[in-house]
Amino acid sequence: MKIFFDSTLATKYDEEFFLSIIDKIAESAAFEPEAELSLTLTDDEIIRSINKQYRKKNKATDVLSFPMYDKFMLGDIVISLESAEKQATGADITTDREVAFLFIHGFLHLLGFDHERSSDDEEKMYDLQEEILRQWEAQR
Repeated sequence: MKIFFDSTLATKYDEEFFLSIIDKIAESAAFEPEAELSLTLTDDEIIRSINKQYRKKNKATDVLSFPMYDKFMLGDIVISLESAEKQATGADITTDREVAFLFIHGFLHLLGFDHERSSDDEEKMYDLQEEILRQWEAQR
């Protein structure tokens, strides 16, 4: 798997962090192992701008996914580290766990999962997210 990694911030997160998560996703969800994706780590201001431009929602969010519907280029994931830090503090969890959770969530969207389609789809996606996250945490 190839990640086109970009960060608008100084961060400890690198491609290896996300590849370790992808290893766990691969155990539970099917995708082309030679696939590529673009990952951007940013702040609330920039993610708000992207959300406004592409989703017509003028507010910051924690993660955005833009599927390409191509088995070799999955799409783009944008994560606000600022939102991740706030959410981690509010939930009394580590920022690493929250960033991993958001990445898994975004990645599953790239694979076609959609929690907004139906309550059954929501349950399937959230159960899979939690399973992958538990497996990833257990390996650390």
